[in-house]
Amino acid sequence: MFTLIHPTYAVYEKNKNIFKTNVSIFFMALKKDKQDKIKKALKETQSGLWVREISRKTGLDKSTVSRYMEKMGEEIDFYWIGRNKVFRLKGKE
Repeated sequence: MFTLIHPTYAVYEKNKNIFKTNVSIFFMALKKDKQDKIKKALKETQSGLWVREISRKTGLDKSTVSRYMEKMGEEIDFYWIGRNKVFRLKGKE
C-alpha cells in the first residue's frame, strides 16, 4: 500500500539530527542574549535592581528574569529591602 508523505516531512526525516542541532544552537543563543540583557541592566546601577526594575529595563517578563537570576547564582549577589530582593553583579560595592 502506498502512503503519501509530505515532501517537507521527508526532508526533515532525512536531516533530523542536523535540524535538532540547529534548533538547540538557536535556543542557546536566545538564552545567552537574555543573560546579556540582564547583566547589562545590572551593570548600569551601583545599588542593584529589583526583579520588576530589571524586567522593565530589559523588556523581559518578570518570571523570566526571576528564572535567569536563579541560574546566574554565582555571578550575582542579592540583599533584602523589606520584602524585596535586590540583585547586583558580584564585585560591585
